[in-house]
Amino acid sequence: MLATGFWAGSFRATLRMISQVKEAIWGTAQRWFPDRQIYHRSDGQVRYFAISTGIQIGALAGATVLAGWLCFATVSVAFHDRALAAKDAEHGSDEAREALI
Repeated sequence: MLATGFWAGSFRATLRMISQVKEAIWGTAQRWFPDRQIYHRSDGQVRYFAISTGIQIGALAGATVLAGWLCFATVSVAFHDRALAAKDAEHGSDEAREALI
């Protein structure tokens, strides 16, 4: 069922606003990451390939995820020994209590 009256105008305005925001974001992305062409000359031949805005954004997102994962993994490995030492100390004190009983 289609909206009529006040709600139809409000819905259209919302869609128009969403469209404007998407266009603004895409315009900014194209300014920051314009299409690039990389030329490669070898054995007397020139070849090139193009890297689009979307590919550049995807590469940046992938690099960001990789860097985050590397930071998380590094911290996990660095503090793993401390966590094990704390558990060993707790386990050792439990054994000492049981020996006294």
